[in-house]
Amino acid sequence: MEEMIREEERRIASGRHPLHAGYAGTVSLWYARLELRPGVDSAELRRQYRSLMRQYHPDKFAAHPGGERLATRVAQELTVAYEGLLEHLGEN
Repeated sequence: MEEMIREEERRIASGRHPLHAGYAGTVSLWYARLELRPGVDSAELRRQYRSLMRQYHPDKFAAHPGGERLATRVAQELTVAYEGLLEHLGEN
């Protein structure tokens, strides 16, 4: 769990995440954030989003210092990526 927290902190600190809406290559970052390759259908997108949301649920990180705050931020990123890809795929 601690390694997962450190990895997310490093990724966020790098500034390469979907909450930077003006970042060039945003769609490719959304796919990467959801651990998907371009070309997936909306059903696979939804399955992966739900799986990652369960994995990064803030309650799972509550016992770790700063973990709940970090998990909340990751959940927000996942939601931005999911909604952005739905719109990109014309599903929204």
